[in-house]
Amino acid sequence: MPVTPFDPSLGSGSGGAPLILHVRDKKATTVDGGASLVGNNIRDLTDVATNTIPDASVDTGTGRVTLPIGTYDVLGFCPGHKVNRFKTFLFNVTAAANVPGLTNASEWASSTIAVTITGHFMGRFELTVESVLEVHMDCGSAFATGLGLAADDGTDEFYTDVRFEKVA
Repeated sequence: MPVTPFDPSLGSGSGGAPLILHVRDKKATTVDGGASLVGNNIRDLTDVATNTIPDASVDTGTGRVTLPIGTYDVLGFCPGHKVNRFKTFLFNVTAAANVPGLTNASEWASSTIAVTITGHFMGRFELTVESVLEVHMDCGSAFATGLGLAADDGTDEFYTDVRFEKVA
């Protein structure tokens, strides 16, 4: 299903206000995103930037997001550093399956060159039951800073970043 651009004049909540959950992996300056493993990696979600969706919650200890029944637009980003091939996706723990219908870009971050590439996923999906979700990243190589290399510029470091908008 195609993603419909957000029109702030319409809104998605009462009074035209959008219903947003914006979560991210926020770490202190100089702290890397973490080590990657070959295969599936569950990304951290440690910070709730915005939550205006009633009954939505985030367990910042596990990185799990709980969303109520509804239709959502999602846009998520995750860095991969020296992990070779990788793909990021949204996993529905409740249904034990990837969220269907999302665009998941296949990415390549060479393990021989110090480069970080940002993988993403986006699209619209529907939940027919309250569901627990996680952000996953499938990596081709293990690397000590595979889940993101710190910018080390004296400000907070941000790695995984996901924005959910409840549209129905």
